[in-house]
Amino acid sequence: MLIRKAKPEDIPRIAQIHLKSWQTTYKGILPKNYLDSLTEKNKEQEWHKLGLDYPNGQGITWVLENEGEVFGFANAGPQREPPIAGHGEVYCIYILKEFRRMGGGQLLIKEIVKYFKSRGYHSASALILKGNPFTDFYKLIGAEPTEERPFKLDGMDLIQILYLWKNIK
Repeated sequence: MLIRKAKPEDIPRIAQIHLKSWQTTYKGILPKNYLDSLTEKNKEQEWHKLGLDYPNGQGITWVLENEGEVFGFANAGPQREPPIAGHGEVYCIYILKEFRRMGGGQLLIKEIVKYFKSRGYHSASALILKGNPFTDFYKLIGAEPTEERPFKLDGMDLIQILYLWKNIK
């Protein structure tokens, strides 16, 4: 398994993984018609618009690959809402279903923590959709659920859970 910084030519594969991960992870949590309406083309357009260094050139995206095949990715950077100095945020980690529970997520987290430390961040968070079946992963790597936050997605009222790493040192 290899982790590297994502390149623009990775965007189509990142979009494909993003879509497939949403369709498997959020099945039964988000409406089927919503998940069915998502397309690789739309996800690819989103990634081209956001950029691999989302937000505003301050973040970074990594890919996980095995024998040249990208099978997962993560995106992280400074805390977005509310912005807090010295605080990082894991925006997303997605790994194809057939590659989950093989240590890739932990490798991505280690890379993210290394990045956060290089930026002088002392704490970090992740917002996870309530019902996500992988919340135990965040607890396993030391994050604690601290609060629930309502948000809207395509007109749907949903809840995200804020997971916090108080000290990443």
